[in-house]
Amino acid sequence: MKSAICTLYEGHYHYGVAALSNSLYKNGFRGSMYVGFRGEIPFWAKKAKENKSIEWTGAKTLILDEEFEIHFLPLTIDYHLSNYKPVFMLQLLDGIAKNADGLFYYDPDIVIKCRWS
Repeated sequence: MKSAICTLYEGHYHYGVAALSNSLYKNGFRGSMYVGFRGEIPFWAKKAKENKSIEWTGAKTLILDEEFEIHFLPLTIDYHLSNYKPVFMLQLLDGIAKNADGLFYYDPDIVIKCRWS
């Protein structure tokens, strides 16, 4: 099964995104992670490159491994991110994540502690 992960953050919650992505990789997840964000891309992802192949204005991709990449997707919404979760997931499934067999949302304060399988 080809799965994708998504999350949303703003402000200092980028630290949680880092912990989530590290825990996913450590526990065997391989695939794409889509990170919607407001503000600046985190300092730890400054090596992310602009990705014009993704149909999302301003998208940047950080390739961590040939099997794991994080796509940073800037947001221009003006309402609370918790209200945006379902819209974000539908946008991904209708667009850049349409080939995924499953899309999993995790808040950026979650870590994965068991094997992805």
